Amino acid sequence: MPHLKVHLNGGVNSIKEILSAVRDSEEGEGPPIDGVMVGRGIVSQPWYFSSLDRVIYDDGATNGIETRRDLVRAYGVHADLEEAHEGSKRARRRILRPLHTLFNGESHAKRWRQAIDKIMNSAGSKRNGYSKKELSEDEPKLSELLEGALDAMSEEAVGRTREETLEVLLVQDEVAEKARREGKDVVSHDSVAREAIKLWDAERKAMRETEEGEALSPGETEDDILARLKI
Repeated sequence: MPHLKVHLNGGVNSIKEILSAVRDSEEGEGPPIDGVMVGRGIVSQPWYFSSLDRVIYDDGATNGIETRRDLVRAYGVHADLEEAHEGSKRARRRILRPLHTLFNGESHAKRWRQAIDKIMNSAGSKRNGYSKKELSEDEPKLSELLEGALDAMSEEAVGRTREETLEVLLVQDEVAEKARREGKDVVSHDSVAREAIKLWDAERKAMRETEEGEALSPGETEDDILARLKI
C-alpha cells in the first residue's frame, strides 16, 4: 500500500532519536517511515524541543523568543488576554498548565512547578468550587505573577538561550550514551538533563577562563579541558 504514510510514534524523547530514526529509514537500516511523531517527550521537555526547527529544517526563526524569560513574558501577555476574556480566575489551571514543565531537567525545577501550582490553585478546584469572583483591577495580573515565579529559578536557567540549550542537548545525549556504554541504568531523563547542564556549565566556565588566560595549565589545550570533563 504505497499510498499510505507511515510515522514512528512512541518512545521518542530527544532530537537525536528523531534524527537517528529518519537516518536509519533513509539508509535502509530501519523500517521505512515518512515522519516521526513526538507527544509526551515535548510535553515533558518543551524548551529542549524548541530547537527542533533549527536542527531539522535549518529554520533559525525565534519570533523574538531567545530565552525562557522571553517565553514566559510573551506567554504572560497571552495569559492576561485569556483571563480577561474569561472574566474570572476559573481558567487559570487551563491557561498555565503548558508552563508547568518549562524548567524540567534544571536544578530546583520543583520550585518552579510549586510557584505555578500556587498561581493555579488560586483558581479554586473542581471539588471545592472554582473561583467565579470577577477579576479586580487591584489584583496582580497573571503576567505579573509569572514574572514573580521566575524568581524560583536561577538566572542561568532563566537566561539560557536556544543556542546554548542546543549545546546542552548535545552534552545530554553524550551523557546518556556514556551511561549505556558503561552498562549503567539511566535513572530518568531529568537526571541525565541535570548532569548534562552541570557539565555544560563547567565547560563554559573553563572556556571563559581560557579566553581570559587563567584556566589553562602549561601545555594544556581546550581539548584537554573537554577530556578532563569527560564529555
